[in-house]
Amino acid sequence: MTIEAADDTVVSSDEGDHGVEAYLTLAFKAGSDLRADLLARQDADDSANLVAISDVVGSPGVALTSSMESWLNDHVAGPRRQAIEQVKRRFTADKPHNGAAGCLVEAEREAIEDRCVEQRRLARKSVRTRRRSDLERIEILERDIAQHQAEYATEKARLGREPVIPNRWLYLGLMIAVGIAEAFINYDAFRALAWATPFIATGTTFAIGMVIALAAHMHGTLLKRFRSYFDDDVDENQRWVAARMFSIGTLGLGLALTAVSYSRNVYFAQTALGDLAFGGGTDGGASKAWIIGGSLLGNMIVYVIGVVLAFLMHDEVARYPELRLKLDSDIGKRTALVSVIDQEISQSLKAAETTRKKALEQLDHRDAAQRNAPKYSENRRLFEQVAGQDSQVLGALQAYRSALVKSRKADGAIYKQRDLDDDEHIVLLDGPGYQHLPIKLKYN
Repeated sequence: MTIEAADDTVVSSDEGDHGVEAYLTLAFKAGSDLRADLLARQDADDSANLVAISDVVGSPGVALTSSMESWLNDHVAGPRRQAIEQVKRRFTADKPHNGAAGCLVEAEREAIEDRCVEQRRLARKSVRTRRRSDLERIEILERDIAQHQAEYATEKARLGREPVIPNRWLYLGLMIAVGIAEAFINYDAFRALAWATPFIATGTTFAIGMVIALAAHMHGTLLKRFRSYFDDDVDENQRWVAARMFSIGTLGLGLALTAVSYSRNVYFAQTALGDLAFGGGTDGGASKAWIIGGSLLGNMIVYVIGVVLAFLMHDEVARYPELRLKLDSDIGKRTALVSVIDQEISQSLKAAETTRKKALEQLDHRDAAQRNAPKYSENRRLFEQVAGQDSQVLGALQAYRSALVKSRKADGAIYKQRDLDDDEHIVLLDGPGYQHLPIKLKYN
């Protein structure tokens, strides 16, 4: 039995192939009533600022507007579905020698691809559900980063330079060296205390050395940032910060020097008694000035070195390096959280891709086997006739899209579609971008 389709294709048909015949009789070429009806539906898409286009999954076609979908459902979907189901039944009934059921490879391949897309979307959604608190933390960090970037850019434009940020470990090492130098100067005096055991003397010596190093850090930093704390436009709270730094540093320095003076006095007394007992000299004044004053002078020299180090290795604008450090810290935290989440998603996506590849390999083996079936070639020719008619439908849809994009060019219409990999994201396209998006008709 043969019929002549609307596009002049001669179609061979067995008894019961009426679904294919009915679909092939529809005319979609330029000038046909069906194409005219499609082009007349443009008003619905012209009224929307954001024109939604169909997803790759769950619709009869891909990249179709609502008007295109409604036209497809009104005139094409029914006859086309019957034709495709008829082709599928013929492939299923035409079994090769191994007895396995045949299939329409295009439909099975689409089903595999659709399942992969759904698995990829589900993977992202599942990770978001499990990592909700981390995602909220990322949002907070991104807001903070944006704020700090704006403040940092303002300060950089005002100062015209990068901030002075000391190497943390280098600076700490230098200040520890200041404290150790203090310990070397003071150890003999504290060791001479009758009540001080070696451990107490050593611990006290190093504690005083660290206190003087801390005082040098506070005073040097405060000296470098004097304007940041005491200019007329500075907030009162900043002045209290400076006052606390000065008070703590001065108190620590005063206590340390008092302790050193006490130990040196005791050390001098013991030295003087020893000199008298063994008939030593009597120039006690000069000796006391050297033992006590010289030691304190050495302490002050080391303290001044610490102050100079702190002065040189800090920025004069207190907020400027703090902004950079906070910005770098927040970016690092965000990167770490994003990396963990991306790794989880990547593992799920790899699993979905592996499943897809295995399914496609099995489909290839199945298709290779069914090529030996008795009516395989005949069934393929029947499917190719359906696919040829699909090309006429696609031609009508593409003509409609071209007309729509052209008419909406002036108002800059945007076309939106769900992201291929992310169910919660929307992809926005301009007219040319939509034009380059392939329109497809589904077989599954």
